[in-house]
Amino acid sequence: MKKEFALVQGGVKRIRVTYTWDLKNAEVFFDRKRVGTFATKADFQRGDTFTLPDGATLSVRFGSIAGAPFLKGIHLLRNGVPVPGSAADPVPKWSWPFMVACAAIPVVSLGGALPAALAGAGIGGMMTVARTGRWSTPMRVGACALITLACWGAFGVVVTTVHGDQSTLFMSSSREKLMEEIEATYTKQGFRPDTITAMMSNFRQTCDRMTDKQCKDYLRSSLQQIKAARY
Repeated sequence: MKKEFALVQGGVKRIRVTYTWDLKNAEVFFDRKRVGTFATKADFQRGDTFTLPDGATLSVRFGSIAGAPFLKGIHLLRNGVPVPGSAADPVPKWSWPFMVACAAIPVVSLGGALPAALAGAGIGGMMTVARTGRWSTPMRVGACALITLACWGAFGVVVTTVHGDQSTLFMSSSREKLMEEIEATYTKQGFRPDTITAMMSNFRQTCDRMTDKQCKDYLRSSLQQIKAARY
């Protein structure tokens, strides 16, 4: 994964932080030069302070977003000042109802990759808008309201165009939840417990050789086939 940040709003993105999906092997770059690393998830969450080529200090860690503790992100402080758009840049409390409204989309749909993606995109857009200093508060509130309406509108379009339960659009976006759905489906279809255990072990072994995205795509496809099967 890769996140980039500018030192000022609307400026050139000079800071880049890369890391794996499990928060390991994080690297911090400034003007394309590596200035720090975190080998483990614990190191990344604990954080550290690095000296930049221009003599400034950059504190980096992964943790809760200021003003929105239910979300996580990369904290960046340059000489003790929050870097715009990072998790250290406070999110106004007035934006919470809008973010909760978007977060409700995957709850209403009972999970699913597409609803989760819609909610994530909406919340991300709202955090950017809510923290911009170039707009007045009423303008930012209005923009967040429009984003919320757009997300729910897009969700409504998806609901009306997707039919049946064979689509992968509304399947879980979590590896473990997909495993649970596969196991539950096998159980409903009358497979013996020892047979189910063996099949689930095969799924896990196969996933261990894949990236997280490849694994979830594989599990969604398998679940779709298992639900469609007739025994």
